[in-house]
Order: sequence, then C-alpha cells, then structure tokens
Amino acid sequence: MYTASALYSTAMGASVEATESESLAVSGNVHSKNAFLHADERLVTGVTDVDTDGSLEAILGLRVVSSRPSEAHCKHMNKTETECENNARSVGLLGQQVQETMPEAVSSGTSMKLVGSDESIDNVVGLNVHAMLANLVGGMQAQAREIEELKALVKEQSVEIEALRK
Repeated sequence: MYTASALYSTAMGASVEATESESLAVSGNVHSKNAFLHADERLVTGVTDVDTDGSLEAILGLRVVSSRPSEAHCKHMNKTETECENNARSVGLLGQQVQETMPEAVSSGTSMKLVGSDESIDNVVGLNVHAMLANLVGGMQAQAREIEELKALVKEQSVEIEALRK
C-alpha cells in the first residue's frame, strides 16, 4: 500500500497518476496485449442473475460518436494546440448518455486536475467496461430470445399457410 500520490509524464504524452483512492490513472493511450478484470467467482458473494430484457433497449438507446479531445483534456495530456487539433478522431460513447440508460456502467464524482495547471474538471464521468460488456451480452441474449420467438412464429404461420393451400 502506498501513502503518497505519484505523477509520471512520459515523452509519449501519457500521464500516469497513482493515488490512495485509485490504484492507477492514465491519461493518454494504453497499449496492452490483454486486459483482465477480476471476474473470479471466489472473489464475489451474493451472485444473482440479472434480468437482461432491458439491456437491448438500453444498448439501442446509445449514440456512438466520433470526437477529439477538448482543449482542457489536451492540456492534461501535455499536448500543444496543434498536436491536439491533429489528433485522430476516436469513436466511442459519451458517459453522460450511458448514465441515462445504464447507470451501473458509469462512475462519476472524480475530479481531474489538469497537469501543469491549478485548474481541474469536477465530476468526470468514466465507463465501467465490465458493466458495459455485461449489458452488451445481455442485449445479445435478449435479441437471441426474440429471434427464436420469431422463428417459432414463422414456422407456425408456414404450417397454417400450407393448410390453407390444401
């Protein structure tokens, strides 16, 4: 366990901050061969199934967007205005919108202190990738159930149509 905050900025433009409340916060790109979230059943209690019928509706309500980092975020990543403007657009979801349909997949309340400045951005919204993945799986399961119901209905109607032809 550590008792002090640490901040490390790399030449690649990534800032890494470790505090007592967060094990590691990275501002910039993180490249990894694999990323694992703890999902071992031995580490949890009170496991219950979740009703996934609402997952499909929640997923369909999300807006996939393309964006660039804001000026404040560029400052935080130690990028010049030109570097920031030349940044490739990224595709993703807006945390505030996800919060409307999947509040369990969002964390907020964190403040982001801008590197090299006294400024900070309060209540920064982050996405819980594990919860997002669970909702996507739930949405696919709900969609698969609907497809099976529709297949059964088509089969039933096909039999009825054949009977009417005779």
